[in-house]
Amino acid sequence: MPATVHCKVGNRKPKRITKKAVDGEKVEIIQDVGGVKTVIAQGTVKIEGGPPTCQEHAHWDGTKCVCDTGFHDDGTGKCVPDVIHTCPENAHWDGTKCVCNTGYHDESGVCVKDPVGNTLWDSNIDGKWNNGVKRTVTDSEGDIGPNGKGLYTAASGNPKLVVDGDGVAHLVTGSGECEDLSIKLDSRHQEKEPGGGKGPNTFGGWGCSIDRKEIGMKTESWHNFHENSKKVSHGLSIKNNEWHKVRFQCKHGDNIVNFECFIDGVSKMKHSHKNPKPFMVDKALLEKNSYFWLRSNNSDHGRIYVLAIHYSAALELEFKFDGGNSVGLRNVKLIAV
Repeated sequence: MPATVHCKVGNRKPKRITKKAVDGEKVEIIQDVGGVKTVIAQGTVKIEGGPPTCQEHAHWDGTKCVCDTGFHDDGTGKCVPDVIHTCPENAHWDGTKCVCNTGYHDESGVCVKDPVGNTLWDSNIDGKWNNGVKRTVTDSEGDIGPNGKGLYTAASGNPKLVVDGDGVAHLVTGSGECEDLSIKLDSRHQEKEPGGGKGPNTFGGWGCSIDRKEIGMKTESWHNFHENSKKVSHGLSIKNNEWHKVRFQCKHGDNIVNFECFIDGVSKMKHSHKNPKPFMVDKALLEKNSYFWLRSNNSDHGRIYVLAIHYSAALELEFKFDGGNSVGLRNVKLIAV
């Protein structure tokens, strides 16, 4: 690269020479007289037209000034230190908060590994929602016998399940904006009492509902008879077309059933049903036939029932309010816990 060497010999003005050199390099001017070489001056290379001087914590990348590693532009052109967010083990920063990594969920502030190898139903494996076949289920699909892994629709809003074929399905029901998604586990809601009517053989199940601002939990002893209700704010403002991951789990204990709901990997609500009625925890009965269901609520409501026997289980899914009368669903899994 052409360089200018500024040096001074005696009282003479600095002399300028051109050579290939590097900015800041020390050089010597040598006088050659009859083969005898003598150093007559020394100097420092100054590149003419060299890179511009960048601000503090920045450097020239060949075309522009950029912030050094560990710094970023604060929007005003100033390079300021990066903020390093330290998250717990098995968690990461999502831009606003620490969330558990895929395959983990929050339990009291600790990201613990999801149960593996004991999936009881999977929307892509058993439901085949990702098989590339677009379809609309208005009645049933698959085997809807006990533990048949099929599903069917029910309720007053003439519901239908629109399967996109790419892993996403939409529960469409009635009219009006959908504002709530309900989950039930350990349900025998559609069974019959031997003498007809409602009773212990028709246990509705353990329920969890999520709307745009709150989570609610309650027990449905049988159709439309509820008890043990509780609601809390989940601290979010859920908007249309935002995917959120939910995990609702029920664990049977000694004369107690414990519930917990997670949203986006964070525990948002805990509840329990103490001293449950015997038919609510009748394992033999639930293992004859039980199912989970998902319900979308607007001015009407509609459900899908999934025939998968379980006892102490967690339902994981991703959902979004589509806007209008449908709720999007994907990656739905029922897992034994």
